[in-house]
Amino acid sequence: MRPNADGVYDLATSQDLIDFREAVNAGSSDINAKLTADIDLGGANWKPIADGTIQYAGKFDGGGYTVSNYIITSNDLTPNSYYAGFFGQIDSGGTVSNLTVSGNIDINVTATRDVYAGGVAGRNGGSITNCANSGRVTGSTAGNYNYAGGVAGGNSGSITSCANSGPVSAAANRGNYSGGIAGGGRWQR
Repeated sequence: MRPNADGVYDLATSQDLIDFREAVNAGSSDINAKLTADIDLGGANWKPIADGTIQYAGKFDGGGYTVSNYIITSNDLTPNSYYAGFFGQIDSGGTVSNLTVSGNIDINVTATRDVYAGGVAGRNGGSITNCANSGRVTGSTAGNYNYAGGVAGGNSGSITSCANSGPVSAAANRGNYSGGIAGGGRWQR
């Protein structure tokens, strides 16, 4: 995987997308990318981009394309890190725009951990613009709080001109925060 002349990674295939995710999750959290085609992941399990301690700080332009047909379960997440979405976490300097996602996110955590589940991002501290989710988002935890949203589970950044047409549900011991666009507006309790 190499960037184009503008320093942006063009993503046209599922392997391009996987390579991009692996680069971000290995520590290159500020690389920029753009989809150049619709990508169908064929029902495969998807480990989120920027899951765990990594937060995505680059610019991701979906180019008006769709990433579809993927599954995220608790087993696809970094242990003890429950940020589930196409992106796990978006940093304050990160942006995701012009992207449609359609996957199946089904998180069921038996540990006493909080869960953040969203179609585009589990947790957003940056900017999500002109994005849409049509997949299902379900979050359940034995922990205290669960944030589930069609676009972002937890949000302390900005979400503009976004839409959700997928079902969203949340279950937790103390607090369930679920919404069509964002589950909760707080970054931390």
